[in-house]
Amino acid sequence: MGVKMLSVKLPDDVAARLKRESERSRRSRSELVRQALQEMFGAGSAGGRASLADVLSDLEGTVEGPADLSSNPGHLAGFGR
Repeated sequence: MGVKMLSVKLPDDVAARLKRESERSRRSRSELVRQALQEMFGAGSAGGRASLADVLSDLEGTVEGPADLSSNPGHLAGFGR
C-alpha cells in the first residue's frame, strides 16, 4: 500500500478542534484525518460511501422488536390510516 502526503488548509476553528481531539485521544492529527476520510468514503466500499447500515452498525441489536418487522406485512396492517 502506497502512502501519499497531502497538505490541507483548515479554518482556525476546525484546526483547534482537531488539535484538542488529538490531545484528548492521544492520536496524531494525521491519524484522525485519515480515519475521518476513511469513514466518509466507506473504507473501501464499492460505492465510495458508507451505507446507513455501516454508519449505524454500532447500534445493531440495541432495539427490541419483531425479527421480521421489515418482511412481514402483518406488522403494517392499518399503518397510515
